[in-house]
Parts: sequence; structure tokens; C-alpha cells
Amino acid sequence: MKLITNVLPIFLLFIIGACKDSSSEKETMTDTTKTMMENQMDNKPVMDTMTVEIPTTTRTGFEAKYPQASNVKWSYYNDNDKDMDWEWRGWPMMDTKDYVATFNWDGSDYWAWYDQDGNWISSSTKIKDNTGLPAAVNAVITKDYSDYTIVEIDKENDKDREAYEIELNKGDEKVKLLISADGKIMKKK
Repeated sequence: MKLITNVLPIFLLFIIGACKDSSSEKETMTDTTKTMMENQMDNKPVMDTMTVEIPTTTRTGFEAKYPQASNVKWSYYNDNDKDMDWEWRGWPMMDTKDYVATFNWDGSDYWAWYDQDGNWISSSTKIKDNTGLPAAVNAVITKDYSDYTIVEIDKENDKDREAYEIELNKGDEKVKLLISADGKIMKKK
């Protein structure tokens, strides 16, 4: 009887402690889910909030390419990002084993994508206004789209090129262009 009297309180304390631990995990998961949902509603790239182990080759390659990068955050690629039209941009498709780094460089927010083998795929940043565009790209916009308003500009780099994805509108008419740095319209929709 003494054994039951002594063991029962310890057993009950163990059960209560286990219940407290699982409830705090649920709160953390709820906060994480809430953050991801808020990012989706704000049209921000959805970041996978789990811990990501970045291979040394990937990290070394990133640091060599962006030596002055700050506020670097790594995540696995999340294919729920509706803003990324990989086919439009001509980039290889990514999967959830690949990596994305978000960071600040030269005063701008950047995204860089790496495959699971550590190879750099591409980078992108938003351009705040067309004064940051190459003269050849500005010439195309001035010549062919002078009566349009620039909505958004993304500078995109991959191994083979530098290009600018430019969204324009004129009233209800919308145009999306992919223009190479030398002013060639690569795609239009």
C-alpha cells in the first residue's frame, strides 16, 4: 500500500508535466502558422520556419557571391509562393529540398535560390523606380510604353543573364514584360 501511495503522486506529476509540454508546443505551432498565413495575405514570400541546415558548400558559395549581405535568413523553398512563375522567368523548377536565402544587400531586399547540391540558381530584388534600370531598358519603356504607369520592377539574375520583369498598366490594361539588360524584350504578356 505504501508503494502505491508513494508512486501515485509521482505518476500524476509526470502526467501533468507531459500535458503542459504539449500545450506549449501547440501554441508555438499556432504562432508559426499564424505568421505564415499573415505572410501569404501580405503577398510576401512564404518562409518555412523550421530549422534549416545549410550545406557548407551552399553557405560558402553564398558568402562569396554576397560578401556584404546582412540579415540573412535561410529556409527551404516553399512552392506555395504564388509570385514565382518559374516558367515565365526561364529558371529551373525548384522543389522543397532546395533553399532560399532572404537578405539585405546594398540597401535592398534580395532573394537567392540554391538547389539541394548547393548550386546557385538565381537571385531577385525589387527595384524601387526606373532610374535604377539600365539605359537600354528605360529606352524600351520610354519608346513603347510611355503612356503606361510602372507598377513593379524586379531585377532577376541567373547564370546566363540579367533581366528585368516589369509590370505596367494603363487604366484597366495590364502588361508584363521580361526585358534583358541590353533592352531586348524576351517575353510579354
